Amino acid sequence: MRGPETWGAMFRHQVERCWRKPARDGSDAANTKVEIMIDLTREGKLDGQPVLGAGSTPATTDFARAYQASALRAITECQPYTLPVEYYDQWKKFTSVFLETPLGQTGKPAGGELDKRKLSICRGC
Repeated sequence: MRGPETWGAMFRHQVERCWRKPARDGSDAANTKVEIMIDLTREGKLDGQPVLGAGSTPATTDFARAYQASALRAITECQPYTLPVEYYDQWKKFTSVFLETPLGQTGKPAGGELDKRKLSICRGC
């Protein structure tokens, strides 16, 4: 494995250990998406605050707001990240995508979500 396949899995695993996903709150919980733009230092620490991406689901419900806050908190609390320095040019700036899918739906996110710029974190989907 090289590049995003290597460091992406490492990043995902580290965030999943910290993430305290909120309990689902009715049908409005389905298909929630939070994109977080992240800048990291070579040491794996945040270089500035993570920023919500334009592709995020609007936080118009209590669940969406809690989901968004939990994703941002996980990114912040899990640092510093231990990632392979030889891929630093790839992971110094990227977008992490947190997805909540409908109950019973499994599988990978829609095409294009798992590339070197958008790492999907979908625990329990």
